Amino acid sequence: MAEVRQRKLPVSVHSGQGPTTAVHAADLERMGFLGPDFLLCHALPFDEADRQAMVRTDAPVSFSVHSELRLGTAGGFHGQLLRMLAAGITVSLSFDASSLAPINMFESMNVAWNLGIPWVGTDTATLPAVVFRQAIEMATINGAKALGLADVTGSITPGKRADIVLIRADDLNIAPIGDLESTLVRSATPANIDTVLIDGRIVKQNRAMVSHDTAKVVRNAAGAAHAVRTRAGGVLTPTSPTPPTF
Repeated sequence: MAEVRQRKLPVSVHSGQGPTTAVHAADLERMGFLGPDFLLCHALPFDEADRQAMVRTDAPVSFSVHSELRLGTAGGFHGQLLRMLAAGITVSLSFDASSLAPINMFESMNVAWNLGIPWVGTDTATLPAVVFRQAIEMATINGAKALGLADVTGSITPGKRADIVLIRADDLNIAPIGDLESTLVRSATPANIDTVLIDGRIVKQNRAMVSHDTAKVVRNAAGAAHAVRTRAGGVLTPTSPTPPTF
């Protein structure tokens, strides 16, 4: 860790989803490790001492909402989310594994917003609920902050890289738009994305990828999967000895 600090490398740590496997922020602070370049992932078992350690050191957290729900044996994901937001901790959203949930930031925003309410009769009762703007910030600028890239990307700001996602306003599940933030968090899906620019370069336009041959990617993936399943055998054996074509 001393060499990591000497080289000024950012650190990301799986801080635990279960009650007995946690890496606690308070302990990391005592060891001198915690800081804005030390990203804590999941952090479900954290207590007030851990949250205050993160506040003092400006350490960010990454929540993988579907993973927290499926694997979070420590429980209380919604309460941890509310407490960290109320404390002013930088909360970002992430994906733990595509085997648990689709790689879909719109859905992550939606789930975080729907879960982010205080529960009557619990210690979250007086905490503010998550609002649409917070969900969008967790998916955009807070992710950039958590990775130390807030000066580079994460918001549409002069001097930053032009990373822009354009959503169609005339799609059936979108139109007519009333409140933009509400629409993005509650209604939008990847299917509504018309255009994507990364660092000013158009990679998707008119709903189609223009930067990569997606058909080739799918064919290669299908062929590789067929080969792996054939070698594995058993219940994974493909129904046809010939790889699928698309």
